[in-house]
Amino acid sequence: MSIALMNLAWKTKLQPTQKLALIAMCDWANDSGGSLHPSMARIAERVSCSERQAKRIIHDLINDGWLSVIGNEFGGAPGQSRRYQLVVEKLETGDMGDTGNTPIRVTPMTRVT
Repeated sequence: MSIALMNLAWKTKLQPTQKLALIAMCDWANDSGGSLHPSMARIAERVSCSERQAKRIIHDLINDGWLSVIGNEFGGAPGQSRRYQLVVEKLETGDMGDTGNTPIRVTPMTRVT
């Protein structure tokens, strides 16, 4: 468990499910972002989603450069998990990426009488 990486992950501006998955990965990782090999079932359980959705979320994190696959890239034998590495440099530099979220300004409604 890497509290330091989890603290950095909390500061990212990712979509909620991606952020939760990244935090879960940090929770499983060591301080260098390695020793990371959770199954999709465990990721889905932590993120409270289906295994299929968990696969999509992890693929998004890989494509966006937050995670890299360092072992068992193509799935391997049944029951074998991929090995991942967190991209610690991206977490440390605060590279938050573009989430597509635009802040919405809320103004009080005026009452017409």
